Amino acid sequence: MRRPPAAARSALALAFAVSLLTAVDAAEPEKIAAKPPTPVLVDLTLKGVVTEGPAPLALDGRPITDNLQGIIDTLAKARDDNNVKGLVLRLRNISLGWAKSGELRKAIKDFRASGKRAIAVLEMADNADYLVATAADEVVMPESGWLMLKGLAAEVTFYKGLFDKLGVTAQTVQIGEFKGAGEPFSRTEMSPAFREEIVSVLNDTHAIMAEAIAARQGITPADARALIDGGPYTPQGARKLGLVNRVAYADQIEAELAKGLNSSTSQGK
Repeated sequence: MRRPPAAARSALALAFAVSLLTAVDAAEPEKIAAKPPTPVLVDLTLKGVVTEGPAPLALDGRPITDNLQGIIDTLAKARDDNNVKGLVLRLRNISLGWAKSGELRKAIKDFRASGKRAIAVLEMADNADYLVATAADEVVMPESGWLMLKGLAAEVTFYKGLFDKLGVTAQTVQIGEFKGAGEPFSRTEMSPAFREEIVSVLNDTHAIMAEAIAARQGITPADARALIDGGPYTPQGARKLGLVNRVAYADQIEAELAKGLNSSTSQGK
């Protein structure tokens, strides 16, 4: 059988390649449309000191401690990612001030505002842990945990007595009645103004916690303050008072959420 000329063979090969490419292009949208996106559940653990500045890095390049802005950015990305359907937030003895707690609570509320569910899992939780957790849809604690919710107090150490024994005189400049930062070095006890300043800060912080609990449980701020002052609580005791929604372990919560995501994905097919 006589072979066709080289030019004809090239034309046939090109025609076959074009037809094959057209067939692949036609089938590709069907393949993409048939495969729904995989739902994602974010598991975020917060523990230790949460800094505002850049977090120091370990030898492998990972942050040694959690950075506040990094946490907020992570929550914002999860909020805007359509594949992310839920958040499990594990809080373990976080150390952060009340202002940073407010920023973190806002980031969690923004995540929830996108229609996604956030669950906070507490183990040994103190005031700061619980304040952040109240921003979630649900607060969960394992049977082995403790809710160390308690009233607020402040201690100030005064050094003047020690300095007098050592023959040391501290030179401080105080401008204004409520500028008591130098008092621990120049006095042996609080001045009335310094005491009033400390009490005011404690009262404001107590009110912030009471408002968060009252809003979450639908109770009066006075009842919420009584709950704060009545701690600490066992998990079952906290659940009975409404401070905790469920007594369960983190893996149980994740399994339930994952099952719910898989179920909703199957129904949507």
